[in-house]
Amino acid sequence: MEYIIMLSKFEQVRTALETNSEIIDQLLQMRQNLLSSYCSIAGLKSNPAFPSYKEVNTFCQDLIDYVSAGHFKVYNEIIDHWKSISFQPTSKINHLYLELSKITEKFVNFSDTYTLSSNLDVYEQFDKDLSFLGECLEKRFALEDLLIKEIEPTLL
Repeated sequence: MEYIIMLSKFEQVRTALETNSEIIDQLLQMRQNLLSSYCSIAGLKSNPAFPSYKEVNTFCQDLIDYVSAGHFKVYNEIIDHWKSISFQPTSKINHLYLELSKITEKFVNFSDTYTLSSNLDVYEQFDKDLSFLGECLEKRFALEDLLIKEIEPTLL
């Protein structure tokens, strides 16, 4: 049920933000793609069976692509823009970024666990770990939304 709520929240956020920022729109599109991938791997769409190793690997790659794009593309573009207008991030912006970085570590750990291990015992924890990851996704999206609200005026 929490996944349906995340999808609903995503639509609300996308509507509420209605940004004129290509950078933020990019981030929101990547988020939508990741949510779709998450719902698929969690069995919330057409296939409720346990996902295959290939499906898990594909999801983990999507997850890493999302956080990498966020940290190395979107955030860097924002920082470059700030430098061009001599904007200094506030303590709130810095705090939000730090919290996002902590969640990124959890995503990387999940990916490492399920893509680097051939130990089938690891998969006994999969549902529990995937549920925890869903909670982390929800928290990350909430933090990103706060960050977007903080930074959007600087991007216009």
